[in-house]
Order: sequence, then structure tokens, then C-alpha cells
Amino acid sequence: MKLRVKGLGLLLLLVLLALCSTIDVCDARRGKHWRPRSSPSSSLLRNKGKGKKGSSNRQHGSNRPSPKPPLSPPPSPGNGKGYQSPYQPSPSPSPNAPVSPSPVNGSGHASPKSPTPSCGKGNQPPSRPTPTSPQGAVFNVVDFGAKGDGVSDDTKAFEAAWAAACKQGASTVVVPSELEFLVGPISFSGPYCKPNILFQLDGTIVAPTSAKAWGSGLLQWIEFTKLNGVSIQGNGIINGRGQQWWTYSDIDDDEDDDTQYDVEFERMPQVKPTALRFYGSFNVVVAGITIVNSSQCHLKFDSCQGVMVHDVTISSPENSLNTDGIHLQNSKDGGLGLVQDVRFSNIQVSEVQTPIIIDQFYCDKRTCSNQTSAVAVSGVQYENIRGTFTIKPVHFACSDSSPCSGITLTGVQLRPVQIPHYRLNDPFCWQAFGELYTPTVPPIACLHLGKPAGNNLQSYHDLC
Repeated sequence: MKLRVKGLGLLLLLVLLALCSTIDVCDARRGKHWRPRSSPSSSLLRNKGKGKKGSSNRQHGSNRPSPKPPLSPPPSPGNGKGYQSPYQPSPSPSPNAPVSPSPVNGSGHASPKSPTPSCGKGNQPPSRPTPTSPQGAVFNVVDFGAKGDGVSDDTKAFEAAWAAACKQGASTVVVPSELEFLVGPISFSGPYCKPNILFQLDGTIVAPTSAKAWGSGLLQWIEFTKLNGVSIQGNGIINGRGQQWWTYSDIDDDEDDDTQYDVEFERMPQVKPTALRFYGSFNVVVAGITIVNSSQCHLKFDSCQGVMVHDVTISSPENSLNTDGIHLQNSKDGGLGLVQDVRFSNIQVSEVQTPIIIDQFYCDKRTCSNQTSAVAVSGVQYENIRGTFTIKPVHFACSDSSPCSGITLTGVQLRPVQIPHYRLNDPFCWQAFGELYTPTVPPIACLHLGKPAGNNLQSYHDLC
């Protein structure tokens, strides 16, 4: 009986030792975290679960629910022409940026998504609502009857496509590539349009050349007015075909063909239209497009707030009259106000007469009277302006009563090109104050360093 009890006790002791052997008692004594040993099968299942979770995040077409992805960084400009350099957008994306639609006919939508523009004092343009749809509705002008043959008048089709996008909001009007659309004077207007409309221009828009299409004269050809969150982008072309306005009569030329052409020119109205104009609009983006041969100014912004322009090409021949590239204006009552905190950056010029100009004595009439009052100019930055000139690299002509201040130049390299009948001149400065952050080519020694004495610039609050 005693032997049986001893045998039973010995058996219980062996069982206890066997149970204790599955616990890392030694690891616990050495200060490590105690944990029960997991079986190989449970580890394998856990690893498989991690792999499945990771792959589901990459399968955008999967119906399985996945955790909310983190915010993506802002889109890059694609071709390296950094619009981020002038404005330094925030690393996090803005919900106000226009949303590019999916490609139509395999063209055009490789252009970068436009960042939220910021401009003006305080960099606080009105915010744009978040689009209701990630892609938005797409309205192709061809679907509204546009022919795209360069001869048929497609104005009504463009108006109809815009009207549909205007009602929808957060939508896109598409002008497809490889087609040429003849469009007469047109206004894409609000203020009752819903916000965030993208005008995706990948084809070519040409202006009419008959005097009948312009009537007694218009100030603009293509106009976007009183809109909030409007963008025009793409690889397309706006061709103003302004040759009719540039031609002038030569009294020494008696050839019949030229005489006939001059008669046609005389029929054109004296008021010449700007090719592309934005008026009274907020959060405007113009990106990637090309504007050529405007009859007058190529691109104009009037009474707009929050403007971003990048990767735009503007071109017209040397003999074109008054075909300025970009006009920024918000004038009220012909001479009081200020221009403040403006930046020109990453601009390439080629055989331009005078690439950099501030001229407070400018007059486009034959006879001009000398004026003493002028718009105050301050905080104008020129960065990475490169190329060639034919007359003068820099012309800063500022008012005696209101000198220019805070003019800065960085990375300016402008080299002369000798053109017959043109005489090269040195940089010119008058009452211009600022600083050269880097050496310029050619040297701009005429710029006064520092600030003008007693120069009290007006602010917006001073203009009542």
C-alpha cells in the first residue's frame, strides 16, 4: 500500500515537471518579458494575415473594406518646370485643387493637377468647396455638335457644353486633341455657375478672321467671368489669328494684292480683342496651354483674386502690334493704388526687345503728357529670368513722387543678340530701389540699394 502511494506521488511529480517545461521561467528571471510560447501554426496564420492586409491596399478595384489611406503628397508638375518654386505650396494636398477627369480619347489628361493658387496680400483667397465627385461629370464639345474642322462655327456647341458643366459644378469641359475648332467671341460666365469647373483644352481653338464676326469691336475674344474655382489646362492652343489687325497700309507699295489686303484690314474694327480674359473671378488656374497670334494682349486677369499661371507658352511675331503677353490689372478711378508683392520666376525669353520692364511713364498714344502721380510699386521679385534681348535687358522707370522699392533680382541672365536696325542699350533705372541677391548678366549697377528716403507706401486701408 505504501509503495502504491509513493508511486502515485512520483507520477504526479513527473506530470508537474512536464507542465512546467513549457514555460520560459528562465527568460522571466533574466528580466525579459514573459510570454507563452506560440505554436508554429498561429505564427503562420498571423504572417498570412499581414500579407493579405498589405495587398488589399494595393488592389484599388477590390470590394473588400480597407483602412482609410493616408493623405497623398501633392502632385508633381511632371516635366520639372516647377510651379512649386514660386509659391511653395503646402506638403498636404488641398481639397480645393481642380480634379482632372479620366482621359478622353487617350489624350490630354497627363497635365498636372493644379495646386490651390495663392496671391495677393495675406495669401487668403476664398476657399473652394470640395468637389462632390472624385472625377466629376465630363462634357465633350463634340457631343454637343462641335465639328472641329476649323471651318464650321462651333461657338454654339461650346456654349452648350459650358451650360451643362455650369449646372453640374465640379465638372469638366473637354476640347479634344487633333481637332481645330472655329469659335467666335464667347463668354463662359457666372455668377450662377456652380464652382470648380475645369476647361480641359487639348485641341486648337481659332478665332474668326472676318470683320463681320467682330461687329464694331470687342475687348476680348474668349472670356471667363464671375466664376469661383475655374481652371483651363492642357496641351492645346488658342490661336487669335490677329494678322488682320497687325497689317498696316504702306503708301510706297502699289502692288494690287497688298492694296486689296489693306482694304480688308480697313474693315476690321479699331477695338482689338484680348485672346483670353478672366474677369471678376476667384481661384483661377491657367496651366500648360499655348496662346499665339492674339490681335492684342494674349492673356489678361482683371479684378481676379487667387491666380496661378504655370507652364504657359505665349508667342506672336515681332511685327505684331501691342501683343503683350500677360496683363494683371485691378484698376479703379485712372491712377491711385498700389502694386505689391509680385513675383516673376522661371521665365525663358528669346530675342525680346526689353524682357524686364517697370514703366510708370508708359503711354501708348502718340503724344503723352508728363504725370507726377503714379501707382506705388513695391516688393517685385524677379527670379531665374533667362534668355536673350535685342534692345535693353532691364528698364526700371519709376516716379519721382512714388519711387519703386523692394525690387529684387535673383538668377537673372539676359544676353544680347545683335539685330539689324536695333541699337543695344545698357540697363536703365530711375528712382528704382532694391537689391541684387545674385550677380546678374549683364550687371545692373543702376539699381539703388536699400529703400528710398521718406517713401511711405499706401496700403489698401488708406485708399478710401
